[in-house]
Amino acid sequence: MMMMLSRRTRGMLSSGLPSSFDNLTALFHSKFGDNQVLRDPPTISNVEQTLNMFDKMLHMRPVACFSQLLARIARLERYDVVIPLFKQMGVMGIAPDASTLNVVTNCYCHLKHAPGLGLPVLPHFFKLGLQLDITTFTALINSFLLQTTVHPKTSNAKLNYLDYALNMFHEMLRSRPLPSVISFTKILGQLVKLKHYFAVIPLFQQMRLLIAPNHYTLSIIINCYCHLNQMGFSLSILGSFFKSGLEPDVITFNTLIHGFILDNQVAEAARIFTKTLEAGHCKPDVSTFNILLKGFCKTSNSSSAAIQLLRKMEEVGCKPNTISYGTIIDSLCKDLLVDEALELFKEMISRGIAPNVVTYTCLIQGLCNVGQWQEATRLLDQMLSKGVSPDIFTFSVLVDTLCKQGMVIKAKTVVQMMIQRGIEPNTVTYSSLMDGYCMLGEMDKAKEVFDLMINKGGMVNVHSCSILINGYCKAKKIDQATKIFIVWKLFLIP
Repeated sequence: MMMMLSRRTRGMLSSGLPSSFDNLTALFHSKFGDNQVLRDPPTISNVEQTLNMFDKMLHMRPVACFSQLLARIARLERYDVVIPLFKQMGVMGIAPDASTLNVVTNCYCHLKHAPGLGLPVLPHFFKLGLQLDITTFTALINSFLLQTTVHPKTSNAKLNYLDYALNMFHEMLRSRPLPSVISFTKILGQLVKLKHYFAVIPLFQQMRLLIAPNHYTLSIIINCYCHLNQMGFSLSILGSFFKSGLEPDVITFNTLIHGFILDNQVAEAARIFTKTLEAGHCKPDVSTFNILLKGFCKTSNSSSAAIQLLRKMEEVGCKPNTISYGTIIDSLCKDLLVDEALELFKEMISRGIAPNVVTYTCLIQGLCNVGQWQEATRLLDQMLSKGVSPDIFTFSVLVDTLCKQGMVIKAKTVVQMMIQRGIEPNTVTYSSLMDGYCMLGEMDKAKEVFDLMINKGGMVNVHSCSILINGYCKAKKIDQATKIFIVWKLFLIP
């Protein structure tokens, strides 16, 4: 007996379809054989007729016709219609061919509200013994790239993307003719983005036995070795560039320099930079300098070297940007060289380079650390006047400093300003305010802040409890301190 399309599926497909669906062209005559494909099909007049046609196909089982029908619907960008029709084929035990699976993979790839579902199409090929071709691999790679770049909250946690990528990669290696190096490189690059560094290396080694890598492939492998802190191997891959007659670009050198910075080999990073500059392999860009600046600033007492490098940028015709100046300003402030940081800040503005929220926050923190809270608040006003919105870190720094100076009223005003600007104070902000009240002996107000944190849920931690307990002990209110300790013991100690 013929199983008709379910009412639920039929209702889902019929609802909300655009008028363009009514113009869907039929792929067969009213009577056709199992493998017969229609040349000049008539036009289907409505959705119900389309579903009736599909029901007839389920009975006659013409796989080639199914593929054409699904492809036509996919071209109308009704990917959500193709999937339930494909599933109905599976329920009826109709085995799809490679063409059908290619269409379905592409549809899943475009279904943004059902991420990850396209990846299990690959096992169908293995199960049915179907040959994967370039079209198939392109569809599968696009699906893999899309599904692994979606937001984590919408990705499918049940799917093992690494296993999928490994299976696909190995099938590509067995395929003849081989897919292009670009296809292999796309998978390797995405696996590195997913931080599967250890998996990438053996895949690359297998690949290069059959197909020559391009400069994008080699750059990806350098990046992989850098994250594994295997800088010797990174240099050997750089040598592969020259042996293969390939020219490494600035991105390649930036990756290599960044790898040495991550490995705390700042001197070696500087050596490679100098050698690259002298050999003229490529012209460094602003990212190259910013990576080195960050490395110099990580090293103690290297702010002067960073400033020299900043001047070097101008000599080679590379204009510094906000990150360039901000990195050095942050380093100077951490070294309590706030006056020098302010001078660099003025230079930055005079050159037309606009500070961002990070630059302002670093300076405000630096000023607060040396007790110049008045200058810090003035800088906050300047920040607001320039249209730069403070973030939670900016406000929290000010609140903490004002509270430590005993100016809790001003600190509370800053907290109110935060809330008015739609920035919710966090545990650090409220803990600073509570500490300020404790320092003034205003324990009732400190307890109010503590209760507010509890009511907001998940904001109280060991540090905030310690602040209140310490405040009560200094005020010789041991009973209240004991109550807070009990709260601490019950809810915060595992």
